[in-house]
Amino acid sequence: MWFVAGLLAYAMVVATVGGWLIRRVAWSAHSPMLGVRTWQVTQASVLLSVAAAGLLMIGTDPIEPASRSVRTQTATDTSGVTDTVSSTLCLSVVVLSSTLLLLVGFGVLRAIRRAQRARDLHIDHLTAVARQNVDLNALVLDHDTAAAYCLAGSRPTVVLTSAAIALLDDDELRAVIVHEREHMRGRHDVQLAAAAGLRWALPLLPLFRWGHDEQARLFEMVADDAAAHDVSRQVVATAMVQMAELAAPEPALNVGGHHTIHRVHRLLAPGQPLGRIRAIMVVCVLALSILAPVGVAATPIFATTGTVACGIAGPAPH
Repeated sequence: MWFVAGLLAYAMVVATVGGWLIRRVAWSAHSPMLGVRTWQVTQASVLLSVAAAGLLMIGTDPIEPASRSVRTQTATDTSGVTDTVSSTLCLSVVVLSSTLLLLVGFGVLRAIRRAQRARDLHIDHLTAVARQNVDLNALVLDHDTAAAYCLAGSRPTVVLTSAAIALLDDDELRAVIVHEREHMRGRHDVQLAAAAGLRWALPLLPLFRWGHDEQARLFEMVADDAAAHDVSRQVVATAMVQMAELAAPEPALNVGGHHTIHRVHRLLAPGQPLGRIRAIMVVCVLALSILAPVGVAATPIFATTGTVACGIAGPAPH
């Protein structure tokens, strides 16, 4: 029982305090992809802990030590009541963990599916009114508003308006296109849809409530870095400023999107990089956050033999 309680307590603390701590770390702006993985791995660690607690209750007899203690301390046979309470508690944990995981799975799958349908519908509409620009490998939509965004999936597409092409010079236009292609290459749309599903399933827990918006912010930085590597930070910042006030239709990811002022400042004054040693330390902590719940769940399972699921057993043989 102590193992199960520890797993559930860990999950609750990380899902609340952990989300607040990750949101405040400063190094994520210097290593945005590592920041994204920190959110994702920490969320996975919480869900894994809940799953491990449920499996531990199914696969072992966590109340048996307490039951033996009661039998030792009392002269009367109260094991029947103890076993009933134990079985009820065990069943409650199993039902709770199963329900939570099913809710998460449903939310993630639904969010991904909805994003796919919206994207495919948008592409179908675009193909009817936009034209393919072979030189840019993008769809060009005749419109007075300058805009640029991407639609990933089975038909990955960068969309530019004619006004955007007229507004940006060649280097700036290249920066915008590389930015959008990085979103498509990394399938940021799927990862953000999954984060949206987690937020829908667990909106009261800060780790999941903030995860989507924080990952969206970091993914924009990842795409900014890819564009800066191809051209220059100054060019990307200039293009971003010109596109900053422009909106892109959902479910698009666009160069002038989230936290533009902060992103421009980051490009022009990148600051001190995270460093290899600190990055390795972060990776080790993330690995431990996954391995620890597995180890805690496995310890009593391997240490216990001849137990019956949920502590429900028939009479001992005479």
